[in-house]
Amino acid sequence: MLRTLLAVAAVVMVAVHTTSAAPRDFNSVVNDMLHSILDKITEPVKPSGPIELRIKQNHVADVYLRMDDCEITGLKDFVAHDSTITLYGIGKANISISIKSPKVTLTTGHYFINGTMVDHVELYGNGPGLISVDEMDVKVEGSANVLGMEFTEATLDLEMWRWTVALEDLMPGTDLGTVFNEFFSMYGPEIFDIVENNINKNGKLVGIINNLIKQYLPGRIR
Repeated sequence: MLRTLLAVAAVVMVAVHTTSAAPRDFNSVVNDMLHSILDKITEPVKPSGPIELRIKQNHVADVYLRMDDCEITGLKDFVAHDSTITLYGIGKANISISIKSPKVTLTTGHYFINGTMVDHVELYGNGPGLISVDEMDVKVEGSANVLGMEFTEATLDLEMWRWTVALEDLMPGTDLGTVFNEFFSMYGPEIFDIVENNINKNGKLVGIINNLIKQYLPGRIR
């Protein structure tokens, strides 16, 4: 889902460069580009490898989650909204791209989780599972050199209304599995914030987007 948005950001950059899309129709440009990508997707989407998530927040959680044999649905329901571009200077722009889906669901044939909660409570488990996100909203904002067709700055913002976590065989042999599933479900937005901050802090977002731009316009990027 994140890669889809970044691909949209890359294609939009190409569209802005080649068609000089005006700010008033920018959201339509984003939506058209988004659906040109989504139309090629067949659901459920099956990632080629595992999905891994590290949640590390002092006094809250230090948890590693790996999910194998994953399937994702709801990606084709993403639509663009409130996307804007502000041109300034010579070939420069501030760009904001937002896409939203009413529900994105990830199922895993086998997950593995290990770590601690609130500094000392051990967390473990493995088995099948499901994570469902309602009103998932993904935004990339940044500055770009339109003439050079590259982003110079970019930040990610992840929002949701709620998510539901259902990991089977969590904390086997105890009565805590239901408690932890409810805990993760309750703190979905906070966990999203941790993921968002980790992505923004590692400084790789701009490079990923710019590499995708090169994929969508091979031979024309210097």
